[in-house]
Amino acid sequence: MKENIYGLTVIVPFFNEEITLKKSIIRLNEVTIIKEIFLVDDCSIDRSPKIGKLLEKNINKVRYFKTHKNLGKGGAVVYPLKEVKTSHIVIHDADLEYNPNDIYRIFNALTSNELIILGTRFDFRNKNEVKMNLTLEYIEKVSTKLFNKLFNTNLTDIGSGYKLIPTDFLQKSSFSEKGFFFEIELLAKFLKFGGLVYEVPISYHGRSKSEGKKNNSLIMLRFLIKILLIRIKFSKY
Repeated sequence: MKENIYGLTVIVPFFNEEITLKKSIIRLNEVTIIKEIFLVDDCSIDRSPKIGKLLEKNINKVRYFKTHKNLGKGGAVVYPLKEVKTSHIVIHDADLEYNPNDIYRIFNALTSNELIILGTRFDFRNKNEVKMNLTLEYIEKVSTKLFNKLFNTNLTDIGSGYKLIPTDFLQKSSFSEKGFFFEIELLAKFLKFGGLVYEVPISYHGRSKSEGKKNNSLIMLRFLIKILLIRIKFSKY
């Protein structure tokens, strides 16, 4: 495989984000260290595809991709990987919860290709604004505590949507998780094969329930069960 150029590609998986997509990508485009922005439309049925194509037309660094069927977040992230030519990737959600300016801090923390840089909302060093529903915060912290116990880590926010990942790792790996839990499998696999995860404080402005955020106890139960299943899977390697 040809060696990737040192730099950053941002992958934006989205499904029915017509309200926030344009603003999200305009903000992202202002981050000067980003070389390319890959929009991955996971078969949206609203106006998101039209918006995505217009963004590609009007912003040089934007490329638009459409999955052949609804794959889930993980499947959408993996979908354009063969087109990535930079050394590192950041996954960015299109719902305005994360501040693209934090990407500077995340990228500047990079010291080795054996690192994933994880943006954390809960580190005690964090002086950034973090607005989150208390139920969701509890779910995130309990899930992280279980992950730490099972994978012998000391992380604070495994559910963070901001991760800086070596492109080679993603391109050479296969993942069984296609939905949201892809990101948990990603961390587990990276740690299992000798990688390290370093956290950097970031800001966060969570959506409310009225804005479409799901934060009930059923999600926590699914999260905990999935972490256990992933740990069992990796114990077989």
